[in-house]
Amino acid sequence: MNNISYNEALTMMHLSLLVYNYNTNTEFNFTEDQTIEQYVNSINKKYINGINDISLSSLEKKGILYLKQNFPDGKVILFIDNKNIQLAIIKSDILKSIVIVFRGTDSFSDILYDCYITKKYLDENIFIHTGFYNQLNSVYGKLMEIMDNYINTEYKIYISGHSAGGAHSTIFSYLLAKKTKKIIKVVTFGCPRIGNYEWKVSYESKKNIIHYRFTNNNDIITTIPCLDYYHVGTNIFLNNNDIILNYENECIRKINLFSYSICDHCLIKYYNNFITKELLYNDLIDKISQERENIIYSDSDESLNMNSPNNSVDLSNSSTEIKDCCLNT
Repeated sequence: MNNISYNEALTMMHLSLLVYNYNTNTEFNFTEDQTIEQYVNSINKKYINGINDISLSSLEKKGILYLKQNFPDGKVILFIDNKNIQLAIIKSDILKSIVIVFRGTDSFSDILYDCYITKKYLDENIFIHTGFYNQLNSVYGKLMEIMDNYINTEYKIYISGHSAGGAHSTIFSYLLAKKTKKIIKVVTFGCPRIGNYEWKVSYESKKNIIHYRFTNNNDIITTIPCLDYYHVGTNIFLNNNDIILNYENECIRKINLFSYSICDHCLIKYYNNFITKELLYNDLIDKISQERENIIYSDSDESLNMNSPNNSVDLSNSSTEIKDCCLNT
């Protein structure tokens, strides 16, 4: 199904939360080939109160237990933590799923990259945020080396992240989509804007990317950068009472920048405003499906009209070559 279910979105949210503490807490670090279930069992044997005795927040502990049940046989096959970027790749052989989770801003070095808002030329008049580009570039080769083993298999591909991790997720999904026809599901939380209008058009023309971009209440990070930067994907807006589909992809709710809040950027706030809204979310998915069907029908009608003599187009000299965009060049 070419939507992102409630459980899929919640799984991505828990993984995006947990990646912040993975490998920074000596007790939260899996051994080689250890699954989430095996990790929980080892903690239960080590401590009287089991997972309740390790130094993680109650929500993070809840996340581990959720993943134990809902992401069976899940294991971390790669964790990267360098001065530029942090990420984890988790896979489940039972679910035939592989997830790349990018950690958001959590160091002074990350903040410097976030502030590097000049644009980098990517391809075909596409310019994107230089800081996010440079961070991703430091691991792009390694990521593609691993993903090459999965893009032609039955494994489902998910990419997720919060804050700057959302930006990395979005850029990497775009590059990966150029190398495979497989559906790539992208779930981001509090993602900033990434590139120019040509970037938006090109990204949203990729039929194999399904991107749900969650925003929360008055999260200020979702409003920046401002000048000639655009959002991509399907915007799902959360607040205390509701969950709203907002196709405008811009910050239309308030003009006064000072009405926004950095507190609403916290991923825990996203979780609290999402966890109680499963029914509302499912109704939203039905709406997205209906609108997608309307677009398909509209495109079909247009194709039929293009077959008429008055709308014929000479394609004999047109090029079908797509330039491969590689960050390492």
